[in-house]
Amino acid sequence: VSEEHYISKKTLMKKVERKVSLESISSLFFEDYLKPASLLLKESHHSSTEEAVYQVLDYVNQCHCNPDLSLESLADKVGIESSYLSREFKRVTKMNFIDYLTDFRLEVSKQKLAQSNMRINEIAENIGYNPSYFNRLFKKKFGITPGQYRKEYGEG
Repeated sequence: VSEEHYISKKTLMKKVERKVSLESISSLFFEDYLKPASLLLKESHHSSTEEAVYQVLDYVNQCHCNPDLSLESLADKVGIESSYLSREFKRVTKMNFIDYLTDFRLEVSKQKLAQSNMRINEIAENIGYNPSYFNRLFKKKFGITPGQYRKEYGEG
């Protein structure tokens, strides 16, 4: 907290002496104390919730292959309510959690399809999906099947 958010008792008393009405005293208190305090609280609140969102993003990066990965489990890990994490996740990333996780997993699968010899079923399981669901998701997102993608973009 910076020094500008503090006001000395002497300075406050001088200001109070100049104020004549209760309304102006309360206005003075609001402007000098409550308003800066609420701004600081808001800033620290946003930074801590943004930090929680970044922890979630990091966890998705590390554990995207876990088929049980959910917003609820991650909210427990970072210590905030899942509904609140959902709102803050969307505010920070401009995407809801499920869309982000799905996109992340599908991008990983594209790399694996193009750069490895893993079977498509293995890739699906490796990113946390059962094979038939993975095939449907992939085709819906990219307009081609994982096999077609591998033929077109694979190294072999």
